[in-house]
Amino acid sequence: MSSMIFALAMSGMAPLILMGLKAGRQAHDLNKSSEVMNLVADRVTTGRANELIYPGPGNRPANVMAAPDAGRSCYWLSSDDPRVPPAPDGCIEVGDNPLISREDVSHRYMVAWTLQRETVLGPGSALDRVEVQVGWRSSDRRVHSIETTFRVQR
Repeated sequence: MSSMIFALAMSGMAPLILMGLKAGRQAHDLNKSSEVMNLVADRVTTGRANELIYPGPGNRPANVMAAPDAGRSCYWLSSDDPRVPPAPDGCIEVGDNPLISREDVSHRYMVAWTLQRETVLGPGSALDRVEVQVGWRSSDRRVHSIETTFRVQR
């Protein structure tokens, strides 16, 4: 009798245990993607402050953190993992580079960054706008992403 009560109690707890595991995985993904987003933001800010140039693979593009004179430049870190969500439209695929590489982030995360001259503050502004987006797929194949926008000195 007591084993039957125990079995019923455990069968009722199984969905709670599974929900806890799923929530833990979601928290892990959100934490990792936030770390990557902050890493890219820190490297762009530090690189700009120290006048560094971060070329792409084979020096194409010449600098993955330089904003064009007009329009936008969007790059995304390539991955061979089929779970990676698609990159934003118009982004140029780049491999490992000094700004961000697959040693910094797992292959299952999509990392994209967009650079453009800041125009909101007027034509004489010496700032560039940088957007960083990190995406991933959850176990149910839904796409999740977080993004941030910041401004840096040109």
